[in-house]
Amino acid sequence: MVAVTILAILVAFGIPSFQTWTGNLEIRNLAQSIQDGLRLAQIEATKRNTQVDFVMTADDLIASPNSTSPTAINTGTSWIVRQGSNFIQGKSKKQGSLSATITPTPNTFDGIVSFNGLGRTLLSNNVTLQINSSKGDRPLQVQISVGGKIRMCNPIFSAGDPQACN
Repeated sequence: MVAVTILAILVAFGIPSFQTWTGNLEIRNLAQSIQDGLRLAQIEATKRNTQVDFVMTADDLIASPNSTSPTAINTGTSWIVRQGSNFIQGKSKKQGSLSATITPTPNTFDGIVSFNGLGRTLLSNNVTLQINSSKGDRPLQVQISVGGKIRMCNPIFSAGDPQACN
C-alpha cells in the first residue's frame, strides 16, 4: 500500500508537467509543420518555375485531402500546398496540433503565401505567425519575409541568441 500511495503522489505531481510538455510539443509540431509546408511551396515554385500557393485553412483536410480550394483563414492550423488546381501536399491540425493556435502579424494577412518561380513571396509585407497553446508555456514564431526567407524562432530568447526573434 505504501508503494501504491507513493506512486499516486508522484503521478499527481507529474500531471501538470506532462500537460505543459504536451502543449509545448503541439506548439513545436505546428510551427515545424508550417515551416515545412512553406519551404515545400517555395521549392515546388522554383522547381516548376511557376506560382505555388501555401494556404492556411481551418477545413478538415482528412475528410477532403485533395481539395485545392479550401477556405483560407489566417489563423488556420491546417494547410495545403497547391499549384493552380493541382494539390501537392497538405496537413490537418488533427495530426498533432489540436490545442495550438496561431496569431498572425499583420492581422490583414489573408492566410495565403504565394511563391513565384524565383522562390520569392508575393506578399506586400513580412508576416509573423505567433504559435501558442493554452497548455504550453513556450510560444514559437514562424517569420516569412517578402524576399522568401522562412524562419522559426523563439520570442522568449533575448537578442543575440541565434534562436531569438529579431
